[in-house]
Amino acid sequence: MLETVILDIHSINDGDCLENFIENTDYNVAIELTPEFKRNEHSILITDSREKADIAKNYGIGIALYINEFSHSSDFPDALYCIESLCDLSDISLERMYLRTKNLPWTIFETKRCIVKEITLEDIDDLYRIYANSETKKYIEDLYPEKEDEIIFTKEYIAHQYRFYEYGMWVVFDKNTGRLIGRAGLSDRDGFDRTEIGFIFDKSLWGQGYAYEVCSGILEYAKDYLYLDEIISFTMRENTRARKLLERLGFICEGIQNINLGPFLLYRKSLR
Repeated sequence: MLETVILDIHSINDGDCLENFIENTDYNVAIELTPEFKRNEHSILITDSREKADIAKNYGIGIALYINEFSHSSDFPDALYCIESLCDLSDISLERMYLRTKNLPWTIFETKRCIVKEITLEDIDDLYRIYANSETKKYIEDLYPEKEDEIIFTKEYIAHQYRFYEYGMWVVFDKNTGRLIGRAGLSDRDGFDRTEIGFIFDKSLWGQGYAYEVCSGILEYAKDYLYLDEIISFTMRENTRARKLLERLGFICEGIQNINLGPFLLYRKSLR
């Protein structure tokens, strides 16, 4: 977990909220990157100095670029984030920045019974368990037949989808048991300008409200955190369970749409 935010910045932008940031964050704040942080893996550096960024990389500390006139003169290839104002940084965003620099999964949100997180390679076996039921995967794309191929795909997915878009298909855990019970989240389909919701849950839990609970959380997250205006979903006419769920969530069917898998019903929901 993140413990210390290091602000090694030559020049704070006019109107930025340095004092408010230091006062309001729950994390420790250091004003300079010093050798004492060499073994502190629970830190992140915000800097406009390429020299300090290189030192932080050698220390194993994650880097975020502070954009100002000083930083414009250098490249920062190891910075995963660019920050224009400290006013925009919440403790949640700082923690997520830190986790991303450490290649650790985000917890996206929690519901009454579930925790929704980014996928890791350790989750793949549980996905094969869920997808093993032919009825569960009847209307969705299957996993790769070979586990090694799924591992390669998942590595690429984590590195690109989560890092660049900060959303995607996530995994769902039962709070009480810690068991992986499903997969749900958001994706973008070629040829469509709206983000799509998708979900699959363990057959043994069907009819217990888990899909509604988690998908309601996804819609709220899409509106309040990702600032999306609209969500779509595709389902086959025969998939009556999914259609009923989408309608319960407030989606409206707009008719048949041909996609790469064939003719599907297009559902749409406004978030505003």
